[in-house]
Amino acid sequence: MPGEHDEIKRLLTENLEVTKQNHLLLEKMHRMHLMTFWLKFLWFIIIVGLPLLAFYYVVEPYMAALGMNSEQFQLMLKDLPQLLSSPVGKVMQ
Repeated sequence: MPGEHDEIKRLLTENLEVTKQNHLLLEKMHRMHLMTFWLKFLWFIIIVGLPLLAFYYVVEPYMAALGMNSEQFQLMLKDLPQLLSSPVGKVMQ
């Protein structure tokens, strides 16, 4: 009987050590998951935000100086394929 109790006690202590190691691994995994989430979120903000900021602070003042609003700019972009297919556009390419 005492041998069985010692075996159960040894197995319980071994189980406790394995559980502690498992907990440490889960904490590391959770930390990595959080860090990955925030880095992806930051990357998304950079990918979306930089072009918007560039347009607002760089392109928009030039358009305002030329007296062009966003509707005129969109019309100009729609006419761009026609300009490139014209004889003058072919010479420029």
